[in-house]
Amino acid sequence: MSTQERIRQALDDLATAPEPANLADRALRAAGRRRATTIVAVFGASAVAVALVAVGIAGLPSSGDDPAPPAGVARTPAPCVRYTGEVPAQAWPDFVTAALAALPARSDYVMQSGYGWCDVAPNPSVPETMGGWKISNAIINLGPNREHGVLTVDVFVRVPSQAATCAGVSTPQPLLFCTPGTPLVYAYGRQDAIIAIAVLGAGVEIRMPYNGNALTAQQVAAAASDPGLRQLVQDSLANLPT
Repeated sequence: MSTQERIRQALDDLATAPEPANLADRALRAAGRRRATTIVAVFGASAVAVALVAVGIAGLPSSGDDPAPPAGVARTPAPCVRYTGEVPAQAWPDFVTAALAALPARSDYVMQSGYGWCDVAPNPSVPETMGGWKISNAIINLGPNREHGVLTVDVFVRVPSQAATCAGVSTPQPLLFCTPGTPLVYAYGRQDAIIAIAVLGAGVEIRMPYNGNALTAQQVAAAASDPGLRQLVQDSLANLPT
């Protein structure tokens, strides 16, 4: 018999027992009723408390991964993070994952170092055509020892002057090609040492320098202007403090 059943039986016994004849017996019976009532009250309160605790635990978020944001709502980017030493692929910042996904598939991409979504002042030694604030940067080796070159992925903001058309593009080295549109995309340098730039407008650019012979200028430019990477940059900038 459970505790609750025993209590109910005790109350029934007290209620149906014959009335004692003398005063002493009546006093003992009253004391028994009070004790039974107290037990029931304590038991009832405990049951309510247990129920409330159960409801509270059920309502708490799990200790696992955060739930995905609703459709159409961008997840707020992580605060500024700096990476030193070789970075495992599962720990790559989001912009690196997006950029490499837009390049030819390889098994030897190695992130050497970088930082993500940090407000970094521009280098005063950089010409104005390459000015702006570099808020994200990643150095990607092709091969553990750069056997096939090195790629850099940069996100610039507050670029002081941007070309709106191919005619307005000015580069410190020979222009390899320019594709008009939104974004404006161009590359300059040599085929084994190029810089591809996607002009997103409003002072924002994605720049990807590459030294090596495993990737073409066209492939790097296509990654810099990839729609998924561009959307990621725009969403992240919209969520960063101004």
